[in-house]
Amino acid sequence: LAKSVDNMLGQLPAVESITADYEPLISQVAELYDGMTDYQKGFVSDEAVKTLNEYRAKVEEEVKKAKTAAENVTQSIQNIMEQLPSADQITLEDEDLINRMGELYDSLNSYQKNLVSSDVTSNLKAYQDQLATLKGGQEETETEA
Repeated sequence: LAKSVDNMLGQLPAVESITADYEPLISQVAELYDGMTDYQKGFVSDEAVKTLNEYRAKVEEEVKKAKTAAENVTQSIQNIMEQLPSADQITLEDEDLINRMGELYDSLNSYQKNLVSSDVTSNLKAYQDQLATLKGGQEETETEA
């Protein structure tokens, strides 16, 4: 088990390069280590324990940052949605606001996007799909003219 902890830690980048995306792997290493008996932990080097603790602290900090960013973007998107009619009632005049919501969402990394509620993402998609439908109809009208 001690060798497994060392091997898993060896697969991680330098502590300063850790992002929230590493949370599952660091949690896995921590759970393995925490599940060891004191006797088994005795085979894990002090350096490995120190490194694991540094990874834990760094990933915890990164997860907090990711959650804060996701919450801020979610709030901003919801604020924009409050300014819009329901998705099936939008017009092309709403395009800038809908595009702004998409830009906000796209500014998140994959870990942060997973923190955004499915209600927000499904509503965003509904607005974007309706806008695309309206724009498609506009193009057909322009082509016919």
